[in-house]
Amino acid sequence: MANCAIPLVPNMLAEPHASSLKQKINTHTNSCSLLNIYVAFKTNIEAIGVKHYSNYFRGVDVKSLKDVHPNHKGDWDKRSFIFVDYGKVDAQLGPANKSVGSICSVDYLKDWEDLTKEAYKAKKEEVAQTLFQRLENRFPGFIDSIEYYEVSTPKTIKRYTSNPNGSVYGYAQTKLQSASKRLRNNFLIPNLYFASAWAFPGGGFEGSIMGGFLTALQMKKDKIWSECDNQKYVDERVVELLDHNMIDDTTIQLDFEKPVGYHPKNGQYAIFKLLDPKEIELDLPYRWLPVASDATEDSLRFHIKTDKSSFSKSCELLDIGDKALVLVPKS
Repeated sequence: MANCAIPLVPNMLAEPHASSLKQKINTHTNSCSLLNIYVAFKTNIEAIGVKHYSNYFRGVDVKSLKDVHPNHKGDWDKRSFIFVDYGKVDAQLGPANKSVGSICSVDYLKDWEDLTKEAYKAKKEEVAQTLFQRLENRFPGFIDSIEYYEVSTPKTIKRYTSNPNGSVYGYAQTKLQSASKRLRNNFLIPNLYFASAWAFPGGGFEGSIMGGFLTALQMKKDKIWSECDNQKYVDERVVELLDHNMIDDTTIQLDFEKPVGYHPKNGQYAIFKLLDPKEIELDLPYRWLPVASDATEDSLRFHIKTDKSSFSKSCELLDIGDKALVLVPKS
């Protein structure tokens, strides 16, 4: 199975397959890339008026659909972008009473790749300050709330992912290159499977996840697994609830089995994920939690605040024997 960008795969293949693949993809065009600014705030930005998870800033020159593409190549003081407040999904991604967010806009590698090191750094700062000011105009106090930020350009994406042109969506999402028009498993040689944004169904991380799932199903159908792959996998990180109590009106105490080989130390945290949450509205079924038990105890204990989130409501509704996934550092 190839999980890298398809334009890079010919270098991994012998002839005549390499030439055959090149012939199939040489007319394909790549998608856009992205500019991202990751921002850490020194406060909860709901206080400055950020009320939604996703906040869209439409370019001032976008009046109809035909204006979208030119806008994506235009000046940053007019370009469309999205600001996302991750705290609206999971408040524990940052420290208490602080927020983390991201600014994202369509961008292209050619606007960044030929710059000197100094010019590249200066342009990143110029773009960041331009977008910060536009956010300040809508949310007064935005700039003063910033504690730290990092700018990621298409050049960054290309460097860390090896995707040609930093193309996060694989091939461009055109009518001739989308959905069923994407390359499929086994189209080149038997048992060569593709799971990436470049292959079917395509389009970013969601397309890659779906492609991986569909590829696994196809591989199972093709029966390419060895006998050892039929053995049932037992995940020792999945543990059962042993006890469930309310410490007070605002705190739930959950005692689980200890994962095999785990001996907690003071101050350690664990990722705690409910496997069958009973409430999921606008929330995720996991949290990064301090471990409340110590190495001498027979159980793994967590304290959950009843904050009206779907996560805490699901914790209240847990029954003895219910299971959770606990990711802890091994001793």
